[in-house]
Amino acid sequence: AGVGSAYDPPDKEGLFHYFEHTAFKGTEKRSKEELKAFAVRNTLGNNASTRKLTTEYYGEAVLRKFPELCDFLCDIYFNSVYPANEIEIEKEVVLNEIARGWDDDYYAAIKHMCNNLWESNPLRLLGVGTPSGVRNISRSDLLRERDRWHIPSNTIALAVGKVDHDDFVAEIAK
Repeated sequence: AGVGSAYDPPDKEGLFHYFEHTAFKGTEKRSKEELKAFAVRNTLGNNASTRKLTTEYYGEAVLRKFPELCDFLCDIYFNSVYPANEIEIEKEVVLNEIARGWDDDYYAAIKHMCNNLWESNPLRLLGVGTPSGVRNISRSDLLRERDRWHIPSNTIALAVGKVDHDDFVAEIAK
């Protein structure tokens, strides 16, 4: 998705980082448990990451599982429901990730350098967020941003490997 931490609202720094964390917690057609089971059976691995200008969801699979992988990733990307109970649980995970980063001297130095170089530029944000910003995020924020940014016109889909272009486009279009 063409959106990342530079788009975080000032009072919700970490929104898009938290957004990708919670995307794997359930969709309109799969529960969190079903997503995990599906991933174990059909993928070699999957994950997500947030950068300054993008949020990425990715996975690996053998070629014969390619249609299933496309369906899985598109389901997470377009149909995540952000269950209320999972949102609060995941906040602790993200808050621990933020604290771990702040304990890292390299991370702290980069954070201070970016804040001093770019006083008001949103690219100064490192993306993981702040504790107060993450605590301010609600389920309605997540649903609103999904509907705003996770749309075909703001999406880039890539496939690497022995994948036929027309087959790939057809799978993503489903």
